[in-house]
Amino acid sequence: MPTGRCSCSSCPAPDLLFVIGGVDQGPSGAVEALCLRDAP
Repeated sequence: MPTGRCSCSSCPAPDLLFVIGGVDQGPSGAVEALCLRDAP
């Protein structure tokens, strides 16, 4: 599994992992935004 700039493995949203998988090939900014949005 490719590692992003943020450890989404700690995110309690399994669907987020699928989103990261597709966004991982795109801008990392979107990945950070998703992680920050899901973070408390």
